[in-house]
Amino acid sequence: MTGNARLLLLEFFPGALCRNEKTFFFPFLNGLAKRAGFRTLWLCFGGDLKAAGDPAADRTIRAVLPERDLRTLAARLARFRPTRIVSSDLLPAAARRLVDALSPKPPFLVMPMPKEAGTSVKPAGAEMRAHAGVLSADPRHPRFLAKCGWFLDWLGARSRRCLSLRDRYLVEAVDPDYGAVLANPEALRSKAHITIMSGVLCSDRSALKDNPLYAGIGPEHENHRGCAFCGCCLEPAFSPPGADLPAVVARQFRAILRTGRGRGRDKGIYEFYDIGAFRRFDRVFKVILRLGVPPGVFLFNPRIDDVLAARPRIERVLPALAKAGHEVRILSMGVENFSARENRRFNKGITAAQVDELIALTRKWEKAFPGVFKPFKGGGDLPEFGIILYTPWTTLEDLRINISAALERGFAQTGYWLYSALLIYPDSPIAALARREGGIFVDRHPDRGVLYGAFQNDEDVLDVRPWRFKAPGVADFFAVMVRVSAAAMDGDDCAFFKDDPEFHALKRIYAEAVERARATPLAVACKLLEALEDHREVRRRGRGRRRREALLRSAVARLEAGRKPDSFARLHAPASAAARAVEKLFRSLSKRPGSAFSGVDLGAVTERALPAGNAIRIAFSVGGRGLVFDLLDARTPGPCFLVSRRFKAVLSPATPSSDPRERRVSEMLLDEIDRRVDRAA
Repeated sequence: MTGNARLLLLEFFPGALCRNEKTFFFPFLNGLAKRAGFRTLWLCFGGDLKAAGDPAADRTIRAVLPERDLRTLAARLARFRPTRIVSSDLLPAAARRLVDALSPKPPFLVMPMPKEAGTSVKPAGAEMRAHAGVLSADPRHPRFLAKCGWFLDWLGARSRRCLSLRDRYLVEAVDPDYGAVLANPEALRSKAHITIMSGVLCSDRSALKDNPLYAGIGPEHENHRGCAFCGCCLEPAFSPPGADLPAVVARQFRAILRTGRGRGRDKGIYEFYDIGAFRRFDRVFKVILRLGVPPGVFLFNPRIDDVLAARPRIERVLPALAKAGHEVRILSMGVENFSARENRRFNKGITAAQVDELIALTRKWEKAFPGVFKPFKGGGDLPEFGIILYTPWTTLEDLRINISAALERGFAQTGYWLYSALLIYPDSPIAALARREGGIFVDRHPDRGVLYGAFQNDEDVLDVRPWRFKAPGVADFFAVMVRVSAAAMDGDDCAFFKDDPEFHALKRIYAEAVERARATPLAVACKLLEALEDHREVRRRGRGRRRREALLRSAVARLEAGRKPDSFARLHAPASAAARAVEKLFRSLSKRPGSAFSGVDLGAVTERALPAGNAIRIAFSVGGRGLVFDLLDARTPGPCFLVSRRFKAVLSPATPSSDPRERRVSEMLLDEIDRRVDRAA
């Protein structure tokens, strides 16, 4: 290459912590281009992504650049004068005009994601066609995405040294280069992480052919393993067979350390795109500890059974991770569904018992090593997993199973799980199942809200098949809940539903409920489901939008009724010594002004018989919002909201909670109850 060869890498990322499959290989492309004799510039812009607005563009979102950032890009293009440009995303029209105005006009490539590179369908949009003739989906070919050949060919690099690299994998042939320029304030503030590349994201070996639901589904799926809606298990590895995983990881972290935190792309947050790294948890972290990586956040994507199986390896290094100031988070871990019927259709194989074992285990780790291992979405303290709540086959019974399970385990009151709908890709086994059954696929989405979750995650939705709900009541439930969730999270700033009249009507009703009854999306979901299960009420509600508004008003009315103080009325005097001790404690705490329980109204203590055993029922309110718990023996099997030495506290479905203050008060109260019952015993 001549000294005039210059490569510009353009990366766009949002402020939220989320995976960006478009830039997995940017550090390696940066290093490979330098090795081929190119000068390089990796330019990062933080900010928003928006709907592409062009169905022929193949991708559903494109970058957004305000005037300030356009001026920055124009100045950089004028100074650097790239001869090749790779962009993570489709450019807005104004930015594309800046690129097209360069003379000579450089070849421009929108970086393909793995699923785009592996498809046999050629992109329709002109902006996406550049990679169509460059890549091969065959991992044996030099132009496979994870190898050097395709990019060297696109660069036009034909030196002997470059030719010797064509058939080698990027992660083992190239020293990655993390030097980058964060070009605007949003990029500086962003939590965009570095992806540590090695193997495959998932290697679930659950054979579809062993699932009776998929008997005779077709020869193209006979070797499918893992979830029926996903192809992750079939994706080729991003490293060569038999690669030394710790060595591959070490190579990338050495390059990161050479760049230095704060002087490039490194923000101290790293995602391992390899289930093999998690399964070798102790070996991988021994490498990281030995290299002296500064305190960082490390993201993984295991299954729940992967975490349970890796327990000894994890516990082996937790003390060292705590000492080094590191934090491990699970970026994505799916239950998918608590309904056994839905999970069989997903070919998932995760059980509620495994979920409970994981929650108990990770809470034990949290007590021993606070802040080191965070298993729930967003690094939060409340249980939240990947759940696909809505499918074409979902019934009201399935919704009841899932919402009850979420309440029992103290799931977040607001979150992705309450509006997550199945995205069906045409070449997936679950699509074949739907086609065989018939009457599921339609020409367009009856409710475009099924794409809201992907929009929130800045996720490109490629070639998803529109489908309809088989149960009209579930369609109503989804239509209300996706809009209530959007109202709770986005309010008036909700870009996705800004032109949706139904959203604005439901948002007003929900806002009134928040004002009058401190409503949350999960609390609304509970009461909305009750309204839908009440057949007499459903018959009175008309059709369409009017029906859904009436159903939400009914749910809110039920919620307000359930919050009245008389719902905690005392039933009878406690009989057992433990229950009497709790009652005395409540009376005592009520007479202590200025205590830690100031502002907490302690209500009735009763006893009730449950299938799991006798329970002490306690009622109290925090800031005017009532909570009801059943206290069972700590050895009682099954899920719970909190657990202490003596008791499992099971939260009543009538008073769901995910408020951090309510949880802290409940924990303190449970500790006081333990001590008082100890003395009474």
